[in-house]
Amino acid sequence: MFKLNDFMASISTRGVLKASRYIVSFSPPTYVRNLSGMIGTDTLSVRCDSVQFPGASLATIDGPPRYGYGPNESIPYNAVMDDITCSFIVDAGSQIHRFFYSWFSSIVNIQGKGGKSLTAANGVVPGFQAYEVGYKDSYAVDLNVTVYDSTDKKVMEAKVYRAFPKLLPSVDFNWGSTDEIVKLVIPFSYVDFEVNYFPL
Repeated sequence: MFKLNDFMASISTRGVLKASRYIVSFSPPTYVRNLSGMIGTDTLSVRCDSVQFPGASLATIDGPPRYGYGPNESIPYNAVMDDITCSFIVDAGSQIHRFFYSWFSSIVNIQGKGGKSLTAANGVVPGFQAYEVGYKDSYAVDLNVTVYDSTDKKVMEAKVYRAFPKLLPSVDFNWGSTDEIVKLVIPFSYVDFEVNYFPL
């Protein structure tokens, strides 16, 4: 039976994990990192105003009833990694947008100049033709999401393997939004992840 005193005691002794104490960190792909004047990942970490801790779901099929009759049972056969989404506050010089535009262009060179000439593209990757797809080893990176308690001690950390931006989102501008902040909401796809937990 639920008792309010037990709930209050649990909150008092074990505390709560706050959603506002985290940091996202990763090292950009080589092609992006080597571009002159590219923004540093420390700035990206500071300007990531929201993130999803990675999760997974089970892919299932409906199996036959266990004894030949009765309800069907769902049987898992694989794990499906959920995309994680990071929101970044864009700087006044739009260097954060440049960063993700360059990263996206190193995956598929979208700088095709209207399709006039496949070889006229001048993308991030030297010699990359228009709409050419890069090698995953060249654009996928490991990404960390670290969560802290209210005293700045690590509580848990997810290491996300072989992540890359799945979307370069469009950005809305309008005359009426004089004080609205521009954000880039980037979904990351990845292979898998693991979580480490730290004792307090």
